Amino acid sequence: MTDEDRKRRAAERVRELRESFGMEQPEFARFIGLPKDGQSSISKWEAGKSAPGAKAAALLALKGGKDALYYQGLEPIASAPSANVRMARIVGEVQAGAWREAIEFPPDEQEPYPVPPSTPNFDMQAFVVRGPSMNQVFPDGTVVLVAGTIANRINPKSGDYVLVQRVNSDGLHEASLKQYVVDVDGSKWLWPRSNDPHYQTPLLVSENDDASITGRVMKAELDFPLARRGR
Repeated sequence: MTDEDRKRRAAERVRELRESFGMEQPEFARFIGLPKDGQSSISKWEAGKSAPGAKAAALLALKGGKDALYYQGLEPIASAPSANVRMARIVGEVQAGAWREAIEFPPDEQEPYPVPPSTPNFDMQAFVVRGPSMNQVFPDGTVVLVAGTIANRINPKSGDYVLVQRVNSDGLHEASLKQYVVDVDGSKWLWPRSNDPHYQTPLLVSENDDASITGRVMKAELDFPLARRGR
């Protein structure tokens, strides 16, 4: 098979997948998680001018339910499937900056999230950010990949973005994302990073012993396509 044959085969498979969802190229590019100029890539693939690379093929595979090699115009190799792509689960929603009752999705609604190859081999979960309370860093709808501090023996450093949890006065478990900052005098703070004046007051860690850092944000992605609840 020549490279041109491979590109033609990839073109047919990408077009077939897009049409199966009833989408035009711009919508489909957003749906699979391509950057904002992703329509140009879709157009080139469907015209047979190029074929999806490894990262784009992995995104197509998540939506099409086939091996990533399939969308590159190749045939999957039984001895080397695309199981190389590590996956985490999007397990719930979290409010960035503000406290919110922890919301965990039912197991059958927890979507897979591809872990970048360069990410350390930690045990991780992903969360969807909701609200404006840390919009300078994590706008509403951002997916954050979080590594647990205890399970992975992580000691957060000043400047890290962290998952913080506490039990409120009603006994409900609450969670929030904040930036961990250590001042020159050793004081430890948890800062929201928001343009909203309602969410600009930091917490001094020593005065909030009911709050504990349980995870460190390893990656954040705003344009990751969420099938759940139409997002």
